[in-house]
Formats: sequence, C-alpha cells, structure tokens
Amino acid sequence: MINGRYVASVIRESLFYETVFPLLGLAEFVPRYYGTYASCQGGWYAIVLEDAGVPVGTGDLFPQDDLELMREVGYG
Repeated sequence: MINGRYVASVIRESLFYETVFPLLGLAEFVPRYYGTYASCQGGWYAIVLEDAGVPVGTGDLFPQDDLELMREVGYG
C-alpha cells in the first residue's frame, strides 16, 4: 500500500508498467503488472505486480520514510 501523498509517483510507475515497458519491449524483464487500485477515499494506492521473489527492502523507501537516511543526509 502506498500513501496518497505519493499519488504522482503511483501514476508515473503505473504508466511505465502499462505503456513504457511494453512499448520498449521490456515487459518480459519486469514483473507482470496486474493493475493499480485506490482505496475508496483515494488515501491509499496499490500497484499489483507478480511476485518476483525479492522483497522490498529499506533502500526502496521514500527518504522521508527512512529516518536514519534522513539524519545521514540532513534532510528535513
């Protein structure tokens, strides 16, 4: 689930899976895309992809969600 404050990122990533990767012939190299879904009020989003067997790590978080990284780079 992705917080609604990142809606621009959700749209951008969805467009890559829906349009850019297939257009460039890269769809076979990325997890299968099943769709993007929003909660009823639009506060949360989910991009549903095939299970590629690699979990999302802390390095994949937005900087404001990683307090240690924020301290390291002096962000905030």
